[in-house]
Amino acid sequence: MNQGFGVTILSKLGIGFFLSVIAVAAVSRVSSASAPPSVCARYIHSDLHREVSRDPDSRFDFKNSGGLMNAGTCWWHSRFQRSVWALAEFRANEPKPTRDEAVRLINGLAHFRGVQIIPGYRDFDSFSADFKPEIQSELNAWQLRDGILNQSWLRGLAGRADLGRQPGRMRKIMDDLYKYTLRGAAENFFPWVMLQLKGIDAHAALVIGMSRLPGGYTMDIVDSNYPALTYTWSYRYGDGQVRDSKYETVPYRGLQRDVTRIRKILKQYCSPSSEKSSRWPSTSLSNRGADEPFTAEELVDGIEPYLGNDASFRED
Repeated sequence: MNQGFGVTILSKLGIGFFLSVIAVAAVSRVSSASAPPSVCARYIHSDLHREVSRDPDSRFDFKNSGGLMNAGTCWWHSRFQRSVWALAEFRANEPKPTRDEAVRLINGLAHFRGVQIIPGYRDFDSFSADFKPEIQSELNAWQLRDGILNQSWLRGLAGRADLGRQPGRMRKIMDDLYKYTLRGAAENFFPWVMLQLKGIDAHAALVIGMSRLPGGYTMDIVDSNYPALTYTWSYRYGDGQVRDSKYETVPYRGLQRDVTRIRKILKQYCSPSSEKSSRWPSTSLSNRGADEPFTAEELVDGIEPYLGNDASFRED
């Protein structure tokens, strides 16, 4: 064999082998990218839970909308997002669900009916894009279940939007929220906060991180009006509000009952002794019926310590 020809053949084979290795590695990376951490991995490793929450692909494809008088469903949009981060597991390599199957999965997330295995999708962004009408319908129904019987909190009467005359109370709220956020980081949940606005309006958001500064705090916020973005808000000691370019507000944490339900589900589902199946665990988590609305007291469970009996603190 011509030596030059043999060297050429070997060189080509070597290059081909090298390119094959690169291709396999690339496919491996793609496969890894298409498989976000499992529900139990996120439950056990808080860093994975935080990492998923900061991925825009893990969030809604669409912003807060719909609801009564088309005024939005921000409270339930945020609650649903928190449920997805905790209870939804995506398996892109399986066949996509039918509409009826998707509705059942959506309903399960809204009612905290266990871990929901979502086939055919790698993330919530793509799933929510394909089933926006079905998800929005569930958010609208959820608002009606909770809102019709509890119009006092729906109208934003739980607290003031500006505590400029009570900076000590505002600092207490922020100190408590910081401790609660640290607890969330340890227990793998994100605080849901009601954002009291001027007048009778109240918005809602999720706090996915919080840092202490020498003179206050910063908060990393996922706002249902801009779900793909993460905003950083600042608070300085002495301020009566948290302010950014869009809001001047006081954040009140609440809906701890949602977290309690989620954690009970995950503790059971991710226990080494539990049997995993294609069906989510059917667990009786409370005496409440699945469709029964929260009471006003339960909805503002995190607000009560700051209301007390001080009538001047309530919205006029």
